[in-house]
Amino acid sequence: MLPTIVVVSSHVEAREGLVATLNDQCHGACQSLGLDPSDAGRVAEYKPAAVVLDPLIAPDGVSQLEASLATLASAPPVITITQSNRLQHELYAEAEERLVEELTTVIPALRRLRVALLDAADIIEQERREIVARWIQRMLQIPSFQAQPDMTLQELRDEVPLLIAALVGSLRHGARASAFQPGAEVYAGSVGHARTRIRQGIPLVAVIQEYQFLRRELWLTLRRALTLQRPTATEVFVLGEHFHFTLDSILSLTIEEYRRHNQ
Repeated sequence: MLPTIVVVSSHVEAREGLVATLNDQCHGACQSLGLDPSDAGRVAEYKPAAVVLDPLIAPDGVSQLEASLATLASAPPVITITQSNRLQHELYAEAEERLVEELTTVIPALRRLRVALLDAADIIEQERREIVARWIQRMLQIPSFQAQPDMTLQELRDEVPLLIAALVGSLRHGARASAFQPGAEVYAGSVGHARTRIRQGIPLVAVIQEYQFLRRELWLTLRRALTLQRPTATEVFVLGEHFHFTLDSILSLTIEEYRRHNQ
């Protein structure tokens, strides 16, 4: 049976959102479910590995929870979301990373996955300059870029270091759809890079190729560095999920910007 995380909150939307996020972050190493405070007395039925508690829960709900946990031979850790002066949906958005960090201390399989992601992030960060250099060499094989010999190194590179940093952030903090929404730095970098390529007269197919080359260089870097560590199939799949989500999201923004330009 998978370790279970129980989220107790009266805010239905935020509770369901946090459960979904935790299930995503668990990558099959654990499972999460939500309970209304009125059902807090049933927490022990799930034999939770951890309980996530809304700080705005009423005192009677807390009492029911404590009484239920007292029936267990070994009480699980109760992680309370702080900063109760903020709106609950904002609370959860800010607390997700801390929650995952705390949960890794009680769920070994989740901890191993977390370590694998952090190791990959460190490798990419350390090799970033070399990755960009090799990527530029590959880009110069694309006819659309060969046709512009006066383009400077900075013009070639543009926002790509920022986009690599976005991937590193995804590995360290989780792949978040909010990073690709208007107002976010990664959104601005992705759209800005597309606009630069449009001004440079680079067709969309060539931009797609440059992202393919970038993806290849990133994977080759990780494969060389992680071979001796013998990552498990699950760890490789989870790395792939983060890679593809981040790079595909960037590419989607790029395609959409080209579409708007051509309207």
